[in-house]
Amino acid sequence: MAYPNILEDVKKCIALDAPGKVPIFAISMDFDIKYCGINRIDYGRIFKKMVESSIKVVKEFDYDWILLHPDDYIEFEGIIKTKEDKKIPARPAGYIEPTLENIKKLKIPNFRKDFRMPVYLEALSKIKEIMGNDICLTGRLAAPFSSAALIFGISETMMLTIENNDIMRRVLDYSIALQIEWGREQIKSGADAIWIGDCVASSKFISPNTYERFAAKGAKIVSEEIKKAGGIAYYHAAESSKHHLEIMSDLGFDIINIGEEIEIKEAKEFINDKVCISGNLSPIKVLENGTIEDIKRETKKIMLDGKENGGFIFNTEEGIPDPTPEENIRAMIKTAKKYRYYSN
Repeated sequence: MAYPNILEDVKKCIALDAPGKVPIFAISMDFDIKYCGINRIDYGRIFKKMVESSIKVVKEFDYDWILLHPDDYIEFEGIIKTKEDKKIPARPAGYIEPTLENIKKLKIPNFRKDFRMPVYLEALSKIKEIMGNDICLTGRLAAPFSSAALIFGISETMMLTIENNDIMRRVLDYSIALQIEWGREQIKSGADAIWIGDCVASSKFISPNTYERFAAKGAKIVSEEIKKAGGIAYYHAAESSKHHLEIMSDLGFDIINIGEEIEIKEAKEFINDKVCISGNLSPIKVLENGTIEDIKRETKKIMLDGKENGGFIFNTEEGIPDPTPEENIRAMIKTAKKYRYYSN
C-alpha cells in the first residue's frame, strides 16, 4: 500500500531525475466506485463514503496515489444545474447562454460553504489525516479552457473562439480566477497535487494555434499559482499530438499525462528534457478489453520505456471503465511493480 517516500519520489520525477522506483498511478475512479459497491451520487455527496472508498482501493490495489475526482461539476454547481445518476458522473441539465449579461453574473463561490465543495474539501483533509505522506493525494479542477466548455457547452465554446473572442476572453478570465482559488483551497485541505483536466483543449477538439490563443495562457497561470501554493501541477489532456505536446511542455506544468496514441519513448525524445511525463496505458483497448498477456506486455513496455533516464510516472491514459475485470487491474499493478525499480 503506497510507501513513505512516495512524495519524494514524485518530486525526483518532476526534477527529471530517477527515483529508486517509478510511482504507479491509475485513473481508476469509475472502476473503484463500482468495486466498493457504492453509487455515484453517494460517492459525490457523502463524506464517509468518499473517504472510505478511496482508502479501501489503495489498500486493495496498491495504487501510489488517490485522485479524488467525483465529477467535473463540483465547482460549477452554482452556475450549471446538473443531473445526477447512480451509475454515471453528474452531467449538465443544460448550459448557460454565452452573453455579456451572463458573464457578469458569474461569481466565485464560497468553497467552504457552497454545494458539495465543503464535503469534498473535508474528504481531502480526512484522507490526509489518515494516510499522511504515504500517498500522493491529488485534488482536481478544470483548466480554464475546459471550464468554459463546462459552462457554455463544447459546441458553443468552439464557436466563441471563432465568432466572439470578447466573450471567450471574459469567461477565461473568470475561470482562471475561479480555478486558482479552488486549487488553493484543495491544497490547504491537504492535497499534494492538483489534477488539471483539459481534455477539451486537446487536438481532438482544437488546433495548436487555437490552443496557443485560448488555452495555454490560462492553464499556465493556474499551474503557476498551484505551485506557488505548494502543490504539484499535474496536467491532463490525454494528448498524443506532437504539436500540442510541444506547446504544453513549455507552460511550466510539473507533470503531463499523455495520450495512448504516442509511444512513451517517442514522447520522451522531444519533451522529456523539459517536463515529467506520465501515462499512457490504454484503459479501453488494453485494460478493459485486452487479455492478461496483453496487459502484462503493454504495461512492461510502457514501464521500461518510460523509466529510462528518469522523469516518468506510470499511469493510465484516461479513466478506467467500471466494467474492467478486477483481475486486469491486478495484472497491471503486479506487472508495473515488477519492472518499476531502476536497479532492474
